[in-house]
Amino acid sequence: MATEMSPTQLAGPRPPSLPQTFPQFDEIRCLHPGYECPMPVLFILPRVDCETFEGGLVYGLHHKTALTACQIVAGNVFDAGYLALDRAGLQRVTTSLDDLLTEDSYYFVVDGNGL
Repeated sequence: MATEMSPTQLAGPRPPSLPQTFPQFDEIRCLHPGYECPMPVLFILPRVDCETFEGGLVYGLHHKTALTACQIVAGNVFDAGYLALDRAGLQRVTTSLDDLLTEDSYYFVVDGNGL
């Protein structure tokens, strides 16, 4: 005879809860290099990832997550796009795809877009 388990037992342990407030800026903006200010924003993502840096926590956004979101919004441009700190794409983000983005904003640049 099988014993019945409650939904709580089936779900397993709960993941740790996120902090209620983040000590740094709350969000990172992903920008379109062809849109004029003040509205070059493609979308905004929260700083939900963190790592320890110089004895404290630094909040940011997983590089590959942000890049993938930009690629999807730009029409599934997975082979030609990258993140940069400037509109022209000259200051390309060089951190590993598994590192954190910690600046306030990044431009999504597509190679060969003529901007």
